[in-house]
Amino acid sequence: MTATASAASTPASAAPAAPVSATPSAAVSVSSLPSASAASAPVDPAEITALAGELKGEAIDLALARGEKLLAAHADVLATKAGRAAVRKLLVTLAERGDERAGRVFEAVGSTQATAGPDLLYQMLESGGRSRWAVLAQRALEAPAVRARASAAALVAFDLRVAPCNEKIPLIDRAADEGDARAVLVLDVQARGCFKDGRKVDAAVGRLKKRLEAR
Repeated sequence: MTATASAASTPASAAPAAPVSATPSAAVSVSSLPSASAASAPVDPAEITALAGELKGEAIDLALARGEKLLAAHADVLATKAGRAAVRKLLVTLAERGDERAGRVFEAVGSTQATAGPDLLYQMLESGGRSRWAVLAQRALEAPAVRARASAAALVAFDLRVAPCNEKIPLIDRAADEGDARAVLVLDVQARGCFKDGRKVDAAVGRLKKRLEAR
């Protein structure tokens, strides 16, 4: 199987349209947060409503403080549609403003909310194209603390998405064994374009779909 030169890089690894600020201390800030397993009290829906209101009113500093406090104290902030929407809005807002605090919040989401955190980051990467927030989502998903929280299915979809063509080959079988619908999409879109002979990708997609249908 030969990797094609035209597909040597994936869309996820493309440079962003504009630079994204990030602080060198982001990893320290994230590591100081309690682990998701230590957070037990359920999040108050009123806090989510307040966060959404602060974002709507562009009270960014208040929203950031509330959001970080919620992420540090609760492992279920993303358990509801409203929670996911508010947190996603916070991430997008910080990223689009080029806020230097954005990186630490992306990593906090990925490292404190069990598998739901990396799942949200992956969704943002998958749908974000060349946006600032897609770039930050990718960076966060590369962080060890975030990868430790991610499911096997999210990890293989991410690894297959961002790997250069010559490193995708060993990931194809892993995607068939561990992936979900996200891996089907990456195999069809990114991986297939890397190879002149698509039979290995075809076989992996077939195995993966058969496994998912048997669930």
